[in-house]
Amino acid sequence: MFGKQEIAVLSTKSTKTITATKVIDSSVKNGRIVFDNPKIFSFEFDKDVISGDVTLEKVDGNTRVKAKTTTLFDKKQATVTLAGNLERDISYEFTIDNIKAQDTSSLASKYKLGFTSSDGPIVISTGIDNISAPLTRTITLAFDQTLQADQDITNFVSTTGIPTTITRLDNQVFVRYVNAPMCTDLNISIKPGLLSNNNIIQNDPWSFSTRTVCHATSIIGYSVLGRPILSYTFGSGGTTILFTGGIHGSEPIGSYMMYDFISYLESNAKKIPADKKIVIVPEVNPDGIATFSRYNSNNVNIDRNFPSASWTPDIDISSGLVMDGGGSSALSEPETRALADLTTSLQPRLEVSFHAQGSLIGANQLGDSVTIGNMYALSVGYNSMIGQAEETMGYTITGEYEEWAGEKYGTPAILIELPTSTGRYFWAHQSILWGIVNI
Repeated sequence: MFGKQEIAVLSTKSTKTITATKVIDSSVKNGRIVFDNPKIFSFEFDKDVISGDVTLEKVDGNTRVKAKTTTLFDKKQATVTLAGNLERDISYEFTIDNIKAQDTSSLASKYKLGFTSSDGPIVISTGIDNISAPLTRTITLAFDQTLQADQDITNFVSTTGIPTTITRLDNQVFVRYVNAPMCTDLNISIKPGLLSNNNIIQNDPWSFSTRTVCHATSIIGYSVLGRPILSYTFGSGGTTILFTGGIHGSEPIGSYMMYDFISYLESNAKKIPADKKIVIVPEVNPDGIATFSRYNSNNVNIDRNFPSASWTPDIDISSGLVMDGGGSSALSEPETRALADLTTSLQPRLEVSFHAQGSLIGANQLGDSVTIGNMYALSVGYNSMIGQAEETMGYTITGEYEEWAGEKYGTPAILIELPTSTGRYFWAHQSILWGIVNI
């Protein structure tokens, strides 16, 4: 070329390109954990390879230490022999470079493959929570590798708190207990020395603690349609506090509050005072809860069906009179009888029920119910309707549970109208509810 003009062609020549050599397989895969103790690693190429550099390094952050190895190339395979054993729980990286294939090609770039050597057997799951374990249970400890078959597992795995039997199979250890006491701690420990089937030794101790469930569940009765009505009991003291929710199925917020309270008490069961028994009935009206109905399946308002002095079959509501809304007779409904029978058997020092809606506090004005109700209202910022519930609601209230419990047994009772019929409000009430437990 001269002055951007082609002047002459000096030569013409053909050339043929060849593809780069590739690593197409390896005995250890990139990113894997190696549980055995290999001495030989192999890499397979897509072409016959004459020579090259294969290095293995221990990697710890930015620090790299070369392992002593020898490499043999044979056609399409490179065999790397390690001098000594892999150190355990260490990251390693292979690097392959400067490959020369039979057709003179090389790698397009350095090939890198990383892996980690395992430690000895470690527990990767227990299949159980730290609390609320059943009273009879087999706890399965799953290890990340198969355990050596001929070792006595009881030399390494031990328990305290509850009598257990310990067995093993492959990579699992089974810890079984039967009919354990409620609210009892179980501690499981594994001491160092446990071997995998590849003779890799566990060097670190391991422990786990759980606790059996701290509440008893009972069926106190059945709904019109046969749904069970459940109670949850914490503690065994002589002073009982009864909590109820869901007596009106269109107010499931009361049930949500009770279930959240049950979870909280289960987590803090050992803090419940020894002289207290806490009983919770979260769904007094399970048929109503299922259909979001204020009434039960007989179209009776359960909270107007108790045999208080004011009971009448026809009840007043905000929109007018409901014929037979209070039932054909007091205690005509199975749900009412279940709660009445429970109250009779418990003779609670205090009853607390949850309804919706309005952010209001009521009390039956017996015993210290007014003091407790005012304390509750102050704690959560609700308004008091104590002594003026009918004026606040705008209708006559008859056959009410709190009224009956007070007349029959002198039980102080408070009623909480939560802000909405659905939602979650427990944490705003947690402090005062715990205060009532300790009252």
